[in-house]
Amino acid sequence: MSSDRQAEKELSIPAQLKAIQQYCLDKGWIIVNEFIEKEKLAKTDDYPEFRKMIALAKRSNRPFDAVVAQKFDRFSRKRDDHVIYKALLNQCG
Repeated sequence: MSSDRQAEKELSIPAQLKAIQQYCLDKGWIIVNEFIEKEKLAKTDDYPEFRKMIALAKRSNRPFDAVVAQKFDRFSRKRDDHVIYKALLNQCG
């Protein structure tokens, strides 16, 4: 969550988790991990939990088949990063 304004619009971390949990429940998907950033940092790949998620996705025995984010900008704030990491995740399967 980047601001008080986001909290007012139900974009707080608990609200995002609730939306994702409901989405996965509706799809019949099991959530095996949550990658939650505690800090506000400069760019997508500065986030430790994001890096952890990407590292796990690269493993041949990764513990998940999909990545779910509540909104587009929750996955990546920069379009270039979004394109790069989406392509990387697609390559990983």
